[in-house]
This record gives sequence, C-alpha cells and structure tokens, in this order.
Amino acid sequence: MTTQADTRIPDIARDERGIDARLMPGPPLREELAGSAPSSQSRRDPSNRAYGAKFSLQENHEIVTNILRYLDNRQVYSSFPTRIDNRKHLPNILLVCWAWSKWAAEILWSRPDLQREASLRNLIRTLESPNPTHTYSKFIRRLNLLPLGSSVSDSMLTTFSRCELLERMTLIRCQRLNSAALDATFKFWPNLIAIDLTDVPAVTNEVIVSLTKISHKLLGINFTGCNLLGDPALISIAKNCPDLRRLKMGGCDLATDVGISAVVKGCPKLLELDIHKCSGITDIAIRAVWSHSRGMRELLLASCDALTDLASPTYVVVDSEPEDEPQNQRGQKWRPIEPRRTQRTACRSCKGGCSKYRSPSVNLKRQ
Repeated sequence: MTTQADTRIPDIARDERGIDARLMPGPPLREELAGSAPSSQSRRDPSNRAYGAKFSLQENHEIVTNILRYLDNRQVYSSFPTRIDNRKHLPNILLVCWAWSKWAAEILWSRPDLQREASLRNLIRTLESPNPTHTYSKFIRRLNLLPLGSSVSDSMLTTFSRCELLERMTLIRCQRLNSAALDATFKFWPNLIAIDLTDVPAVTNEVIVSLTKISHKLLGINFTGCNLLGDPALISIAKNCPDLRRLKMGGCDLATDVGISAVVKGCPKLLELDIHKCSGITDIAIRAVWSHSRGMRELLLASCDALTDLASPTYVVVDSEPEDEPQNQRGQKWRPIEPRRTQRTACRSCKGGCSKYRSPSVNLKRQ
C-alpha cells in the first residue's frame, strides 16, 4: 500500500488584520511596537475619536485664541476710513461650539467696557450669579472704573475680589470707598501688575502694606493725591516689590527722605519717579536717586521747595586759575558749562525753571 504524499499547503503567516505578511511592503513591525499599533476596531471606536477631538481642541487653544484676538484689536481697523465695530463678531463665535464659546468669552471679558453705571451693575450681577455659564471672574484681566468713580461703592468693589487673575486696576477718584473695603479686596489680587489709586482719600499706609504683601509682581503704582500715605507704605513697597518700574506719589506730604531712599535702594529697576509737591523731600533723597537708580528716565520734582543746589550731581571748582585745567582721576580734562544751560537741564522736570533750584556759578563737564 502506497502512501500518498502530504499535499497540504502550509498556512500563510497572517497578521491580526488577516493580510498576508509576506506581501506587505517594508520591514516587519517590531514586537515592542506591535502592542501600541491601533487596530481598525480601536480606530472605529467613537470614544477614541471623541478623545482625539478633545485633545486637538486643547492643543489648538492658543492658536485659535490668538486668531480671535484680532477681532478684539482696535488697532487693526484704525486705518479704515469708516469706523468698524470689530467686537460685534465675537458674540457670533459664542454659538459655534462649547470650546469656542469659552475662548470667545475669555476675550470679551478680559477687559470689560464700563462706560455707564448700568453696565457696571450688569457685570456685578453676572459675577454674583450662582450658576453662570462660564467662570467669568477667571477671565477678567483689566478693570477701568475711571468713568464711574463716583458710583463705585464698597459692595461693588468687594464683588471684584473674585477676579483672582486681575492684572490692572484703575480706581481714579473713587471717593466713596473706605479703607476696610480696600484692605479686604486687595488680599485677593496676587497677580496684580499695575494699580492706579489717584485721588482716593481712603488709601492709607495699612492698605498699601497689605497690598504689597500679596502683590509681589507690581510694576506700576500711582497714588497721587493720597495725603495719608507716608514712609511705612514706601518701605513696604521697597521690601516686597523689587521689580517696580513706575511710582507716582505727587502731593504726598507725609513722605520723607527715609521712604524715598528705601524705594530707590529696594527697587533698582525703577524708571519713573514722580514726587512733585512733596514738601518733605530734601537733597538727601535726590542724592540717593542719583546713586542707586541708574536707569532713571523721568524724575518729576516740581514744587519741591526744600531742594537746594546740593541735590544736583555737579562738579564745582572754587577759585581755580585759568591756566590750571582741572582733571579727573583718569587725567581727562573738564570744561566749564554756562550756568543757563545747567539750570535748564536740572529743572527739566519743572517745565520752565524753579526759583528754589538754581545751578552753581561754574560747573564742569567732561570734554
């Protein structure tokens, strides 16, 4: 009996998708990557597609937001002959989808336009809503209450304490506020960069101390006309705000050389200093400014009656002979400057000269 030869054809190696592996182009898939390769079933899974769409929206958040900001940029349409309201397109974007609605709301609420008292009350009503559509308090970055200074009360200001990401605040001439409301509200603004408290009579040393202990990122402070501020507030600014660039405190009569010297020593990046009408400032504070604030660009000293010629960093030669040319340590020669030119340079901040601030008779400048 003869045995027939085994005519069975061996099974062809097939992958998980049922395709002949020998006919597939390219090298075979490595074992360590085989488990991570998505199958056709996983790609057809609706949950995976939803996750990919969600991840794509989160990844493109920054790109889409930057594009939408052009609709809120007033400078883009400044060259057009007719006035175009470019903010009217943002409410239409709120209806696209949930993600776009949140991004457009973030742009619209970043700096609310508060020109009327009704707009302010609607804003406060929305912030106090128990079930808002979005967390609008997280979107606000700038608040300008200058047009409504006389209408802002303590309860309104306390509502803004929910805006934890606030960066710029303007409270010019808000005379109805008291110190307790200011102190309680400033404790919730750690990201504050600039604040304007011009002509707010309730601002005291304790209010500024509590503000600077929380807001260490302050770059600009303006409390012009706040007559109750003195050296304790300035010392606290010097300790807690080392990156301060601009300080305006005109009319603060309680400030002395101690506070100004502490600010210029503790804030080496100071660029602008306004201390006009500060009767307690003398030559000592101005000398400290010349010594420590090397990047100073603007210094306002108008109506500082206690200043004398010693506040100016000039070189004076007394009874020098014409043949004896003065020299500095490097051996470089100095030449005299006319008194009129020196007076104009020293009193530039006074915008026209100051009777209390006269230049020496003879000054010297490097040749």
